[in-house]
Amino acid sequence: MSLKTIIIRKENLMPSIQGQIDLILTDDIFRLQIQDEVNVEKLTEQLKKQAEHFVGLYGYDIKLPQKTSKLKDAIYKKPKHCPVYLLEHILQQRDTKSLELYVKSVLDKLFPKDNQLNDHQLLHNLFGSYNAERYEYTIRCRPLSDDDKTFDFNTKYQEYDSHMGVQITWDFTYNKESNKADILTSENFAHEILYALSESPFLQYAFTLHSESYSRYTEHDRNITLKLIDYHFAADLAVLKNEISDMSELVEDYGDLLPLKIADSLLNYDGWGYLCKEVDGKIYNSYIVPDMDYELPKLYAEYFTHIYWYNK
Repeated sequence: MSLKTIIIRKENLMPSIQGQIDLILTDDIFRLQIQDEVNVEKLTEQLKKQAEHFVGLYGYDIKLPQKTSKLKDAIYKKPKHCPVYLLEHILQQRDTKSLELYVKSVLDKLFPKDNQLNDHQLLHNLFGSYNAERYEYTIRCRPLSDDDKTFDFNTKYQEYDSHMGVQITWDFTYNKESNKADILTSENFAHEILYALSESPFLQYAFTLHSESYSRYTEHDRNITLKLIDYHFAADLAVLKNEISDMSELVEDYGDLLPLKIADSLLNYDGWGYLCKEVDGKIYNSYIVPDMDYELPKLYAEYFTHIYWYNK
């Protein structure tokens, strides 16, 4: 085996992430106003809780009123009016630069670089609290190499059938993933970027993901290309097809065979299980372990009939 061949194989094993997500801005003024008001309300609450290390968004100059009386506190407890309708302005003025900057600020808020987490207070601010809406704060920092290198998101204005939008791309290859606790792995990031940009309260009213958006990562010397198939469900279509077809007759042990329709109340906290299908009176198990904290994707719910459950 030549040295060149060895080098190529080593490079193929290097972890990497690539992707392209197209966010399309709605032209519904009412939805844009709702998004603006949600943004102001969420950011104001965050500023109240952790003013010292508040992470804002482009275009929203959030300030708290001076606390001079209980009456004034009551008045400003929740903002009732949005002082600036940023997204409505962007649409009406075709302000492409502000649209790019807004999306970039959401990305930086949800997927900060590791060097932003320089003390415990900032860590708490970025990661929010248990009662915060998912993707109101970040989950973890964007991937980082073991020599502390990371990447920037590229954002570019695009039009989609006359609709304004932003194309987001990234491409990052590194020798070895960082083992820091607050850094997303390649696989986790590839999933979370799709979920965050489709579910974040800072985007969900005003933007939709283009159906061709994808996120890719390397795994065991192969590329896994994820697409958003259902709510909080991203998968590589080729891998998914193989997983669904890879079933064997169930050999029961200490688990419990449950019909899917009575497994709705189960959560990841309760345990885990394999999706199963009944065919001609026999039960066949797949090796798919669903995320029980979310509604079962339609694809799974329509194909499988049972889950073989292992309670904690």
